[in-house]
Amino acid sequence: MFSIDKAIRSSRTQLPVVSDLMSGPIESVLLRHQLCASMVCNYDEGPESIELLLSTGIPRAPFIGSRKEKLASFLVECLRYYAAPHVHSIGRSELWEEISAVVDTTGWQFRVLFLPFYVRDRRLIMLCFKKGEAPLSISKAICEELAEAADTTAFLLGAYTAEKRLRIMEIYVKEIGHDVASSVQATIAKLRNISRGFIEGPAVSHKVREAEDEIMATYRIADTLGITVDPDYRVVNPTQFDAVQSAMQVIERCRSEAAERHIQLRLEQSNDSVEAFGDEKAIQSALTQLLMNAIKYAKGSSFVTVRVKDESGDVEFSVTDRGMPLDKEEELHMWEFGFRGRRALELHVNGSGIGLYTVKKIALAHGGRYGCTVAREAENVITFVFGIPARRRVRELRANP
Repeated sequence: MFSIDKAIRSSRTQLPVVSDLMSGPIESVLLRHQLCASMVCNYDEGPESIELLLSTGIPRAPFIGSRKEKLASFLVECLRYYAAPHVHSIGRSELWEEISAVVDTTGWQFRVLFLPFYVRDRRLIMLCFKKGEAPLSISKAICEELAEAADTTAFLLGAYTAEKRLRIMEIYVKEIGHDVASSVQATIAKLRNISRGFIEGPAVSHKVREAEDEIMATYRIADTLGITVDPDYRVVNPTQFDAVQSAMQVIERCRSEAAERHIQLRLEQSNDSVEAFGDEKAIQSALTQLLMNAIKYAKGSSFVTVRVKDESGDVEFSVTDRGMPLDKEEELHMWEFGFRGRRALELHVNGSGIGLYTVKKIALAHGGRYGCTVAREAENVITFVFGIPARRRVRELRANP
């Protein structure tokens, strides 16, 4: 059975795994009520946030990967039908087909208990399955017992998330400190060379501009950090700006890093000028994250392309490179806080897994979208994209945060 002491002891040596700690207690509840299987899902921010935390009698792996969409679709269907505990038909759903493909569902009823819980500021949903002919119904006893299990699951999930977030944030802050220190050292060196007369004539203006770029880079690092760690980040003072000019500024700031790997940066745009409306500094931070990632992971001596397009009133920013291969399973998790791909870890590529999370955060704060496409048939040409909506929709977002 679950105990707080067991959870605390395990957290001292490794991050507590929710499924390991909760599978036993939930299985006991199922047995007492003659249920044969269950799925427990986290549902914090909408369908895209759905995560299968643990399952009993059903393999978890397929439904945190390629079959996750079928699970999400079924939960949305249940919520639309009745966003409270109820018995829901599952026999003709795509989720039932997927479950039947990995589990022998002979004798299972074609109905499922749908039990949503809101505990510890988390929204958890349980699906419970029954075998045999005994009627499937919702009782006060099962709701109370599973509510207790949901509360403990939410507690463990919160502890796991907090510890993971602190660990990743520690890595992130270390990287930020290194980047800031490097930028400050470079700025000091340039200014000292000027003040001591080692640089004269037109070269002085050039070095001053380089020093200014270094200072601005440090500012952008600090500004991005504020967005990343702020759980309530919102678009506060949006302005009208030229998205093409803004993208050109980002490219110029990243040219020196690209040159180190002999990577050429190029810009493509749908028009000479594309009007956008939002937090320009945040948008530039998001584009910088994508561009620096592309420079970091792209093949040396290649091209990285930045595109700015006007898509039916929305402004779309994208970055394309021929880079490190991505597994299909990794594509599902790359926007999560702290996620890093297997190859990035194997090759010891610097990073903390927060860049894409920050891009997602900025895009969603603007009421926009984000995504990634991988053309594997074209030597892993990878395109990361985010879009921000038209001015009127951003205003609505501000009025209704």
